[in-house]
Amino acid sequence: MIKFIDIIRESINPNIYLIYCRIVVNTDARPMQEILSDVRAIPGVTIVDIINADDETHGIRHVVDLSLKIDPSPFEPFNSNSYSKILAGVKKIPSIYTAKFTSTPTTV
Repeated sequence: MIKFIDIIRESINPNIYLIYCRIVVNTDARPMQEILSDVRAIPGVTIVDIINADDETHGIRHVVDLSLKIDPSPFEPFNSNSYSKILAGVKKIPSIYTAKFTSTPTTV
């Protein structure tokens, strides 16, 4: 059942944001599909597109550019710290060496 307070929270910030993220991954330890599934499991994050994925840059390290859609509803309040939390969540995923946003967020 939908709660009235949830409807109110969604109406506070109805915008959806688009941001680009570059990750460096080890696909020998885990398949790319599992890594991307873990990124999708972060609350409020949807992978829109894989922009660029190299075959092999430095041995087992692969660079992947992602287009992410961010729904602000899981964050209260939604602000610049929310992006830091998302990036920290991406960096905690096993087999991801590093991650960074490569653009500023824009509304969709």
